[in-house]
Amino acid sequence: MAARELADQLPRGSLLLADLGFFGFAWFDYLTVQGYWWISRLREKTSFEVIHAFYEDDTTFDGLVWLGKYRADQAAVAVRLVRFTVKQTQYQYLTNVLNPWTLPIQEIAQLYARRWDIEMAFRMVKQYLKLHHLVSQTRDCFASSLGGTHYFSSIASHSFRNCGAC
Repeated sequence: MAARELADQLPRGSLLLADLGFFGFAWFDYLTVQGYWWISRLREKTSFEVIHAFYEDDTTFDGLVWLGKYRADQAAVAVRLVRFTVKQTQYQYLTNVLNPWTLPIQEIAQLYARRWDIEMAFRMVKQYLKLHHLVSQTRDCFASSLGGTHYFSSIASHSFRNCGAC
């Protein structure tokens, strides 16, 4: 199922947490115009122009940017860039939630961390159940497969964390 088709199955107003495999100005513009919210990491070497800084110091930035410095490759919609440092590691995220009061930096960090939980769930399913693809013919079947994957990974993750011998 293509990304647009999958997104179009979601209710408008849904929040998508995208990895770098889905990074693209046209994709971000599409999601924004269609009424979806999204968060993505900033791809290295992505050019942007700062429009407005809500907050900035030596280790933190929260502001609005245009992706792409030149009109030929510029995104159609301005986005919000947040950048912060934790233990000498710099994190940079983009979102179309432009108001920092609606979605503070801390919540962006927490939400994107949850995306990693999803990645680990799929990794666990691939590793222990040897399921490398979720194949389905219908939306309901896909949703059931996805739900089952989440259920299994939640139980397995809980078991591994609470296993004294592990």
